[in-house]
Amino acid sequence: GSDAQGPSVESTNCGIGVTIHEDVEGQLKVISMTHGGPADLSGEVEVGDVLVSIDGTSTDGMKKPEATGCLRGKAGTMVRLVLRRQGREVEAMVERDEAQHRVWKVLSQYSELHPEDFEDDLSDDNEEETGAAGKGEGKEGETGSSPADAMKQKLTK
Repeated sequence: GSDAQGPSVESTNCGIGVTIHEDVEGQLKVISMTHGGPADLSGEVEVGDVLVSIDGTSTDGMKKPEATGCLRGKAGTMVRLVLRRQGREVEAMVERDEAQHRVWKVLSQYSELHPEDFEDDLSDDNEEETGAAGKGEGKEGETGSSPADAMKQKLTK
């Protein structure tokens, strides 16, 4: 069953809070960022940036699910991005973070209403998360809390 991998998935499957889109030329572009997510807070990633490489791996010919996989990893680890912005390449270091997941729960409700905004990269997470949320996350009073509250809880722990 999928339960067996519950908690371990939580901590190793942290992203940096970006949604990427493959354009007609096969370039992977950042089309949105999670407000308050790692990429947003780093100040080093901008919407419209093209991913050139992830941790030294060129994204040339890489498909979106593969790139999304490369961006994910253990919470607290850094991911090194090379981004093309207005014709020049910039490097960004972003820390993966678990707080993502709490924000994504809010986003997942939005994505059900607007699936065109969130192609495939968020929907996979939601199925796995529902199991874990009942057990581990419930005690923090998830119901009705905003992403800002979740961030505060994380800081006050």
